[in-house]
Amino acid sequence: MRYMLGGDYLGAVRSTVFAAWLSMYRVMGAMVMPGTAVTGEQRAAMATLTVLFPAAGLLLAALLGSLA
Repeated sequence: MRYMLGGDYLGAVRSTVFAAWLSMYRVMGAMVMPGTAVTGEQRAAMATLTVLFPAAGLLLAALLGSLA
């Protein structure tokens, strides 16, 4: 890296740190929107499963006759 930018290591680091930092934050910022959309879908699925699993368990217990 330093040979490409004139042989000065500190100069090479200074010229690339900002670009790498900016790129990292742009990628992280682009992930916010899909992440919130997935989280919303997961909440809806969990609300359905919260009702479905106990109901299925009670039904299964009643069918097997182990519900006291």
